[in-house]
Amino acid sequence: MKTVAIDAGHGGHDGGAYGSFSKEKDIALSVSLLVADILRPYCKPFLTRASDLFLSLDTRPTMANNVKSDAFISIHCNSADNASARGWEVFTTRGQNNSDKLADSIGIRYGAANPDLKNRFNESDGDLDKEANFTVIKSTNCPSCLLELGFISNKDEELLLNNEQFQRDSASAIAYGLLDFLQIDIESADVESTPLEQTLEQRVAAIESRLDAAGF
Repeated sequence: MKTVAIDAGHGGHDGGAYGSFSKEKDIALSVSLLVADILRPYCKPFLTRASDLFLSLDTRPTMANNVKSDAFISIHCNSADNASARGWEVFTTRGQNNSDKLADSIGIRYGAANPDLKNRFNESDGDLDKEANFTVIKSTNCPSCLLELGFISNKDEELLLNNEQFQRDSASAIAYGLLDFLQIDIESADVESTPLEQTLEQRVAAIESRLDAAGF
């Protein structure tokens, strides 16, 4: 089975961006856990963190590399001094490679799931991604991208980011975008033996076993 690394941005003492009532680290973790639940019947999701845990930027791609991930996504919320800034973005490293294809697969699904969210893509090279040398995506050995779900600094989008249905819809879009990229046929996958939902205790136990396997 293919292995997908899912990286919930920030964690622990690093709250990430702050809205008026919520933190980026919590939204990123909630969506990441949902993505892992959806992927589990079809591939092996590897969560860099499954709880409110701090990990350095260098540790995250190293963990993904140690488990030989076939794809990597880092999930975040955006923020700006301008409270009217809005929309979603997907980033890859500079240049054209398979990461651009991954970003397109996820972006197409995410945009379709959230048609009212502004797509802040870079139109200059004809694809959906923006390019930046973020540590978590430039240090992985597999196709990688970083998704900004929306602006936590925008009061309307902060409400949306904390909405349970929005999180579920967004997680589904991310998961199926990953499956599209990996060319995994969900119709023929054996899903009966793997439960879709897991308790928090099961998730923590699973990530602890993966950390042991990854050498942490």
